[in-house]
Amino acid sequence: MGINLEQIQNFFRENLTIPFFMSIFSLIGIILIIYVFFKIVIKSLKKFTEHRVSPAIQNLITKILQYTCLAVILLTIFKKMGINISAFVGAAGIAGVAIGFAAQTSVSNIISGFFVLAEKAFKVGDRIQLADITGNVESIDFMAIRVKTLDGNIVRIPNEVVIKGNLINYSSLPIRRVETKVSVAYGTDMEKAESILMDIPNRIPQILKDPEPFMVWTAYANSGIEITFYAWGLNEDFLIIKNSVFKLIAELFEQADITIPFPQMDVYINPYSKGAK
Repeated sequence: MGINLEQIQNFFRENLTIPFFMSIFSLIGIILIIYVFFKIVIKSLKKFTEHRVSPAIQNLITKILQYTCLAVILLTIFKKMGINISAFVGAAGIAGVAIGFAAQTSVSNIISGFFVLAEKAFKVGDRIQLADITGNVESIDFMAIRVKTLDGNIVRIPNEVVIKGNLINYSSLPIRRVETKVSVAYGTDMEKAESILMDIPNRIPQILKDPEPFMVWTAYANSGIEITFYAWGLNEDFLIIKNSVFKLIAELFEQADITIPFPQMDVYINPYSKGAK
């Protein structure tokens, strides 16, 4: 059955009335008021938290408010259109349970993300170590953090792993200790070796005088006597100090005829054994 011009005219005459347009304008007005209200709240919160919390927490609060604003607008539209919201709420509850079981890991990461942000154990730009991953924090998000490793790779670490792991923040303090292990052969003049090592801070300007550097004789190993040398420097000088100490020990020990041993095996032939001539 076709639709003629008269039917179309009747439809517009019956539906496009002044109350209809008033209802549309009223809905648009309410949506604009809600939008402007949340816009003002978000802007005010950003200004209030600018120097009080980290940018990551600011972004988190902003996103929560944006989603809340969207939800309020949708509920307002449904109510204005006469749609029964309770049916949607019930369906959403059932769907939420199903999704919850399917997304336990994601939910756990999001909850862990709140603790990561609240704890403030590190911030963007800090150098951290978590298990065998070391690098600078690039971003802190709802689900995970991203770390740029020392070889230039971007590693995504779930927030749940961050919370459960033993995390080291090398940027939390301005200075960092450098440890260098070395061995000397048995029979080495220990006083001489100690004197050479304790003179190293005078040759490397990046090593701090306070805390004072020191060394420890740590073990009698198979090939020699082990020593650990400790020195402190600024975070940004860590690699410079580590490399300089390593090279300088080799140079100074060589000049002083101090042998750095390596694993070896001495084989003695019994002259009275069966195969000996």
